[in-house]
Amino acid sequence: MSKIYVDAIEPEGVTTDLTLGDVGGADKVIIPGTVKIAGGSPGANKVLTSDAAGDATWAAAADPVSYPSDVWVFRLTTGFNGGNYPMNKAMTKIQYLGSDTFADHSSGVYTFPSTGIWHILFQTSFSNNASYYQWVNIQTTVDFPTGPTWVDASTGYGATRDSNEPAGIAQCQAFFDVENVTTHKCNVGVGANNASMSTLGSATQNNTFIIFQKIGPT
Repeated sequence: MSKIYVDAIEPEGVTTDLTLGDVGGADKVIIPGTVKIAGGSPGANKVLTSDAAGDATWAAAADPVSYPSDVWVFRLTTGFNGGNYPMNKAMTKIQYLGSDTFADHSSGVYTFPSTGIWHILFQTSFSNNASYYQWVNIQTTVDFPTGPTWVDASTGYGATRDSNEPAGIAQCQAFFDVENVTTHKCNVGVGANNASMSTLGSATQNNTFIIFQKIGPT
């Protein structure tokens, strides 16, 4: 029969450390059932942590590593010539991750499905047989629809050299803290210094596209 030996009984109010087993060696205490530790501010979903001296307390568990909860791609299906600002062409919507519904854009304005920090990437593929350039732009607003006051968040440029180098890409990207999905919106635009500059579209691949990726809470 196993026994527990106690060297002394302390009077009430006296606190002395209790050591089980001798110092060093293998495991000293094995408890096959559950253990309740009432000290150190216990609470739901807390974990037991220790300081440099080995004193343990209950602390809130660290947030787990998380991945983007929403990833959406809007793909231009049919190309166009010249500029289009804001770009309100037909886009195929593709959802890669997430459960929120990203609404189709209306007149070039995009409505986010949920609040949070969003990464926006806009890229075009274009072609022309002369030396022309194209620029792309992301704009955001926080006062839709009362203004709206559109602010340039990012701009990128690309150019064709001549018939020997007739194609290229232009890209820009921005981070947007969407605090309210009703008032915080964005648009994208394409500009060109010649009406014959052709922005490429495709129904089957990402020639010209927008990626919306939620990367964290607001």
